[in-house]
Amino acid sequence: MVLLRITPTVKAAVDEYLRLHVDRENGESLQHKLERLEKAELDGPIEHSDVIDISKRLVKEHHVNDGPPKTWRLDTLLKGTTVYQPPPPPKPEPVGRSSCRDIS
Repeated sequence: MVLLRITPTVKAAVDEYLRLHVDRENGESLQHKLERLEKAELDGPIEHSDVIDISKRLVKEHHVNDGPPKTWRLDTLLKGTTVYQPPPPPKPEPVGRSSCRDIS
């Protein structure tokens, strides 16, 4: 599983994908995926496989409706993305050290 950083283009595709799934019967696994995508934010993580699925769905949907599918092609969505690297965990405080010692 590769996590990618969400760009404005990917975010627009996610929003369009979610809009298409409103009021449709969905399986439990798809519902879980939709809930996860609803929380997607710019510069946050998204699975590469989700971007592939979103691209396939949007290209198919817009091809049928004579819309511009080029906007949703995978190569277009991946431009400018980078591998997501989570922020480093906070450094733990040193244990057992006193802050300052007076040496006389």
